Amino acid sequence: MIGGILVFGHTHKPLIKGTVFNTLLLNPGSPTKPKAPDQIKGFDNPIARPSVMILNIERGIVSSFIINLKFHSK
Repeated sequence: MIGGILVFGHTHKPLIKGTVFNTLLLNPGSPTKPKAPDQIKGFDNPIARPSVMILNIERGIVSSFIINLKFHSK
């Protein structure tokens, strides 16, 4: 089944998520102005951390990783 990859970043919230439409949604977050991911019921409140993403496509295999950068609280 043919799918797609959509990379976006306007929300500044890191995200890797597949859809029922066989599309991979990728948001690297932000290395300079991060926002916390959405709250998930049953988990602690998320913290905004600077992040970047690595996307690798090799021989038709897609892998993606969010990398949290060093976090400095003020």
